[in-house]
Amino acid sequence: MNLKKLDDYRYLVEKTGKMRVPGIIYANEHTIKKVIEDKAVQQVENVATLPGIEKVSLAMPDVHWGYGFPIGGVAAFRISDGVISPGGIGYDINCLSGDSEILTEFGYRIKIKDFDKIWQKEKIVSFDFEKDEKVSTDIIRFIKFKPKTGVYKITLQSGQTIIATDDHPFYTKDGMKELRYLKVGDEVGVYPFEGVEYEEP
Repeated sequence: MNLKKLDDYRYLVEKTGKMRVPGIIYANEHTIKKVIEDKAVQQVENVATLPGIEKVSLAMPDVHWGYGFPIGGVAAFRISDGVISPGGIGYDINCLSGDSEILTEFGYRIKIKDFDKIWQKEKIVSFDFEKDEKVSTDIIRFIKFKPKTGVYKITLQSGQTIIATDDHPFYTKDGMKELRYLKVGDEVGVYPFEGVEYEEP
């Protein structure tokens, strides 16, 4: 990480590796320490590698680790060759417990905590709501940390239990709803195929 102080309130993330543009973080000597600890600098660098980015990857004073972009991250992209990223709105991370099982593209399921050493090689099953179809998607990042929000255990009528943070979204008849807004009796969507248990080759 090449971080250079520009003045009392700005730090330059110098262009390295696959970065297409440099980064600028708005912080002072006190807050930059938290930004570094939170690893948000890495996300500023990641955003700077995206196709079509213009001039600089910015991080505002409230910057902290998010999903895709850092929270407080700002970037502009060219229409011709830029990207549209859902992570670009800078929303906070919503989590499932490490014991939650995830379905992979080849039909076997793995507990999240067991992805630690294999996540870069795996693709997982997701659902594209625009195309209304199942898709396989790469895992962009594997993160383990203690949540800063409430954690809840919900039990479905089928007996299945899910442990997740209160901001984790669930698919309902009314669209995606965060766990905190669910009520007893609400219906949530679950994928019907459980897959087979993963066995290490």
